[in-house]
Amino acid sequence: FAGRPRRKGFGAADQIAFAFNMTPFAAGGQIAYACGVARRLPKTFTALAAGKVDPVHVKIIEEGTSILSDEDAAIADEQLAQIAQEETYGRLRSAATKLANKLDSEAVRKRKERARRDACVRSFREESGNAGITGREMPSVEVLASMQNVETCAQALRDAGVPGNWEELKVRATLDLLQGRDSRPL
Repeated sequence: FAGRPRRKGFGAADQIAFAFNMTPFAAGGQIAYACGVARRLPKTFTALAAGKVDPVHVKIIEEGTSILSDEDAAIADEQLAQIAQEETYGRLRSAATKLANKLDSEAVRKRKERARRDACVRSFREESGNAGITGREMPSVEVLASMQNVETCAQALRDAGVPGNWEELKVRATLDLLQGRDSRPL
């Protein structure tokens, strides 16, 4: 069905979009994803069809193996489809990352470098009316050092008697650092 030539309004994406109240573009993406999983990860696809794994497991395996060659993906599929039946999402993601690195560490390094080009810091509005700040694809070592700095500043706020629980103090420390101020009482 997905491979048939598309006639306006009669392609697979059009039919799925209509049935599931989505855009044909979104439906086409879902079709491509499903066909890719079925082709590259047949063991995982079979486990999904048998109800032994759920769609989140499949997504984790697909993301973890997406940078691998078809040959390496087949090796990973064999192992990860089994692991997915026994482990949590977090442990599966960790296993997928380790296995991809073992099978092709150069591809993992290249993906990390490509993703770093998409590094960004954004602000956004929370449902509550408050706001948030997020940073993406930043260097791991610098993020760890930055979090250590935030926690050191939060501890200084606590030691100075600033009220609040640990998370509130980390928020205050982060805002202080970003705005170049010091909320400790004089």
